[in-house]
Amino acid sequence: MNFTAEQLQFLAASRDFDACLQNDPVLNEIEASRIDYARERLLLFEAVRGTLTICGDVVIRPITPFIWCYLWTLNNPFVCGETCTAQDCAVFVYLLTHAPSDLSYDTIEKDAREYADSIHLLDRLDEFYAELVELVKTMLSPLDMLKKTQGSHEKPVFDVDWLLSVCSIAAQEANISAIRVALELPLSAVFGYMVIRARKAHPGEVYSHHMPEWCSKNYIERVQQLKEQFIKEHFKTEA
Repeated sequence: MNFTAEQLQFLAASRDFDACLQNDPVLNEIEASRIDYARERLLLFEAVRGTLTICGDVVIRPITPFIWCYLWTLNNPFVCGETCTAQDCAVFVYLLTHAPSDLSYDTIEKDAREYADSIHLLDRLDEFYAELVELVKTMLSPLDMLKKTQGSHEKPVFDVDWLLSVCSIAAQEANISAIRVALELPLSAVFGYMVIRARKAHPGEVYSHHMPEWCSKNYIERVQQLKEQFIKEHFKTEA
């Protein structure tokens, strides 16, 4: 469909059409599937269980299922989406820099504060917060390959049942023990194994990322469809 100048002006001025583009699930899914090469490099490094450095001098391990579950039990904002404090950052960084065998259940929050002082976390809190946010985004990114469902809007639960469920799936796919998955395997890799399981369960579906060229082509085609639909539904009545 070729649009007239009047129709194009109508689309450009329409807030409703802008909202349509912002909220379209197909467009959002296309964007979510776009390959991010920088993020893929981080995922690759995590997959072979390498360490990373944040804020220039703090060496961390990847987020594991155990760490994510423990943070959830603390209602930590990096998991639960609430306002973040310096203590929240301190606990997260402490978990990423210390092996589970070195953690004390009774003193972990006190130990985290002491460790935060040793790395001058308060002096560069914004930097730590920004790097931790990006770390979480990278960890969650393999889930973009899964189909989105119209389900409950309740916040996800990362309790022990969740931990055992995801670890059992990854353990079967990776042929290692579930406890090793929980304590050692990056959660990004665990989510990757869940995608593999989804491919096996639904062989007719496509669970993958796409090249930028594919995404751009399909994005443009979808926008064209939305334009045509919006013009048919609104232009004649409002023009």
